[in-house]
Amino acid sequence: MAVRVGQQLLRLGYIYRARDGGDEPFANSTDIFKFAVDDDPNVLNMRRRWKHRPRPPLEVAQALEDRLRTLLDAYVSSDGRLVDYSG
Repeated sequence: MAVRVGQQLLRLGYIYRARDGGDEPFANSTDIFKFAVDDDPNVLNMRRRWKHRPRPPLEVAQALEDRLRTLLDAYVSSDGRLVDYSG
C-alpha cells in the first residue's frame, strides 16, 4: 500500500528524489524523497495544485492583451502620454 501511495505522489509531482534517480518508479528502497512544496515556499501558488486543464498559450496571450487594452483605454489619455491615476 505504501509503495502505491509513493508512486502516485511521485507521478503527480508532490515528491521527487533528493538525488537524481531518472525515471525510476517509487519502490521499497533506501532512496530519499523530498516534498516539492518544501523547495521554495516563496514561489507564488507553490502550495496549490492546479486542477483545471491549461489553456493554450495563444489564448492566454490574447486574454492578457484584451485586459491590458481595457486598462489602457480606461486610464491612459488618447495620445498615450498621460495616466489618470485617480481613475
